[in-house]
Amino acid sequence: MAPSAQAITCVGLWVTAATALVVATGRWAGAHGWEGWTDDPGPWCERDRPAELLRERANASSGLCFVAVGLFMIKCAVDDWRSTAATRRRNMVEASPLLSLVGGVMNLGHAGGTMTNHACRCHEGHVADVAGMFAVILWLAVVLCYRALRLFAVGEGEPLRRWEQWVVLGTLATVYVPLWQSSHSFYADPWCEPTELVLVTVLIASAGVPSLWAMRRRQTAAAKHGGDTRLFWAAAASIGVGKLCHELDLKRVGCDPDSWVQGHAAWHVFAAGALFCSYLYLRSEPGVAAMAPAEPDKDV
Repeated sequence: MAPSAQAITCVGLWVTAATALVVATGRWAGAHGWEGWTDDPGPWCERDRPAELLRERANASSGLCFVAVGLFMIKCAVDDWRSTAATRRRNMVEASPLLSLVGGVMNLGHAGGTMTNHACRCHEGHVADVAGMFAVILWLAVVLCYRALRLFAVGEGEPLRRWEQWVVLGTLATVYVPLWQSSHSFYADPWCEPTELVLVTVLIASAGVPSLWAMRRRQTAAAKHGGDTRLFWAAAASIGVGKLCHELDLKRVGCDPDSWVQGHAAWHVFAAGALFCSYLYLRSEPGVAAMAPAEPDKDV
């Protein structure tokens, strides 16, 4: 199958973003471009290069992974919008392209925050990074929670009605407010890392527990119409490996400050992989048309 115009556009935009980053890094080399921003260095292994555009080059560049996830979600949203009722499988996510669009924009925002944080080692970037991280995990948690709620109340495979999409987005905005307020601490604050860890753990659990419940309910009901559970477990494994890399980086295990291979950069890569697999898991659930039972043969 030939790649769609949207897919080609997404690849082109990602390549453009990566190329622009390389060009900008060379253009502003030695310029001390981040002077005047509020200093807020993170506790990572990678060496600080204060004169460069990317003060942490590996950690900053790895944010391009989130750009890829965001562009893919937006591409899916466009495809779903252009699909007709006859060709769309119409599961909850595919029938609600606005959800994919919002999730894609959030991932692009998180990418910008992550790259800025590690480029400037400044408080403004730190806030954007943490706020973006909370946003993308919250999107996943709210969508999965609402999916499980509808599975309990409505049944398998029903797409969201228009007003329900606004309920999901309204919930997302409401819960995000306190998370935004909690993203303003400095790395040097003693409660910064513990607070972020607790909030991220709660958000990931809010995404994972409803999914496990939904899997269990389908098994006990002998229903085989859920999403591809291999994608769910791939996401779980990816976030676990990423967290391990993050902790090793903090503890300076295998630390080489000048290497392009950094534990915290690996955390970005695996976290983006977990988001990608989670989104594919949501899209893998059969829709209403695909789940409709076949009509019995009639005697001639």
